[in-house]
Amino acid sequence: MKYIQMVKSKKQVKIKAFRRNFKFSIKQLVIFAVLFSIFGTYLIYKSVASTPVLAVLESEQMQLPAGSSIITDATASGGKVVKVTANGTATANISLSANASSLQLKAKGTKCKGRWPGVNIKSDATTILSTTSVSSSSWKQYISGGITSGTHNLSFSFSNMSSCRPLYLDVVTIYAQVATTQPTPTPTPTEPTPTTSTTPIANSIYWGSWIDGDSYGGSSSGRGDAPWDTTTWNLFESHAGKKVSILHYGQPPMWEQQFASGPANIITGRGAIPMMDMSSKSVPLADIAAGKYDSSITSWAQSVKAWGKPFFFRWNWEMNGTWFSWGAQAKQSPSTYVAAWKHIHDVVNAQGATNVTWVWCPNTTFTGSTPLSQLYPGGSYVDWTCVDGYNSGTSGGKADSWRSFSTVIQPTYNELLSIASTKPIMIGETASNEGGGTKSAWVSDTLSSQLPVNFPKVKAFVWFNWPIYENGVNQQWPIESSQASQDAFKAAISSAYYAPGSFGNLQPLSKVAPL
Repeated sequence: MKYIQMVKSKKQVKIKAFRRNFKFSIKQLVIFAVLFSIFGTYLIYKSVASTPVLAVLESEQMQLPAGSSIITDATASGGKVVKVTANGTATANISLSANASSLQLKAKGTKCKGRWPGVNIKSDATTILSTTSVSSSSWKQYISGGITSGTHNLSFSFSNMSSCRPLYLDVVTIYAQVATTQPTPTPTPTEPTPTTSTTPIANSIYWGSWIDGDSYGGSSSGRGDAPWDTTTWNLFESHAGKKVSILHYGQPPMWEQQFASGPANIITGRGAIPMMDMSSKSVPLADIAAGKYDSSITSWAQSVKAWGKPFFFRWNWEMNGTWFSWGAQAKQSPSTYVAAWKHIHDVVNAQGATNVTWVWCPNTTFTGSTPLSQLYPGGSYVDWTCVDGYNSGTSGGKADSWRSFSTVIQPTYNELLSIASTKPIMIGETASNEGGGTKSAWVSDTLSSQLPVNFPKVKAFVWFNWPIYENGVNQQWPIESSQASQDAFKAAISSAYYAPGSFGNLQPLSKVAPL
């Protein structure tokens, strides 16, 4: 579905003003209102971070580019936000009295023509946060790494912008250290209590999830996405009852951001294998194939080799559909998509980054989709094949019917076997809505019957735990969409067939092999 990261929910602060039998001058009232607003803002930030705040930058303090304006939004900090409708760059200076290791941007976007707006934040020309899509129609916090003490120029570059795809920025908060404990509605264990042995059985498979903060309240409860927000990760694993062995997340293209070892280290430190999504965004595939981005790809690969740990790399996924730019280009010229894939693969391999496990992941096939046989780069360029597919049921905001996991996946699974019979297969994204059938039964059938019995070539299974806003509704993908669904998932995933996270120390510079 999309790259990276992170948060989407509304927070509203209501302040009641009580009439008192005192007379105040207009100046006194203004001063009181300003002080009260500052104090209220302080309380809000204290509620979402347990660490000291070094600096707060309200969006209206930025030097704005053309195509942007300050608007009123009652759900925003201070009631004002920046609305951006055209590509450009905003800037602001900020002074820090100490080193910071956490920056949080509060933003939301609007999806249009299959795309979301994006933002890249730089500190003195060094990228510190980049989102290929601000994929949220309600407020979300995007969390990055730190900045050293001193005065810095922050720049905010906006991409994928248009009048139908605006971006809204509220506030940037910089903390003295990464906030790892945030207020929670329920006690959060640091690790789940496994219901089965932690030792994988001989024929077990990897399992994991995209774990999004929106499943747990998003910015309204201070929830970010895993791996950056470990509290969100802990909540998911406590509900699933088992540690994941794959953590799915996203990163920007190599020419926008170099390899970030921080999130990858968080993942391997918890015993999971990173599964990194990366897209080429709207860059022409022909330019990639022609070598125009080789210097960035080379530098990225060198950093990947230096890091050394194996990880899944899912580049330009769902390329057989046209909802992403690279898919639309692939529709016009499948051979150009293949050439771009091969070129990136060759440049990365030339640097010795053999720890990259290449995952070729189409969407489930459909009438009018680009034939998979035309898009497959070849056995020497792919380590795992993959498929994304969902049961939208009748609550997904579009005309659809209830479909079993087998009905969703089987046709594409068979096609993958005909194209690449020796490759292990991954379910890269899957989930079910609640409407139109019984989700708990769907989950039980998928995990307990279909995967172990009818899909023997599937060696990794990744759930999409994000109530993403699509087709006019919040999709009910999370396992927590109902207590019955959560209970069914926990019971089924407890099987030793699904290996818990114990893979943080795989052989350096090796591929991720099936269990």
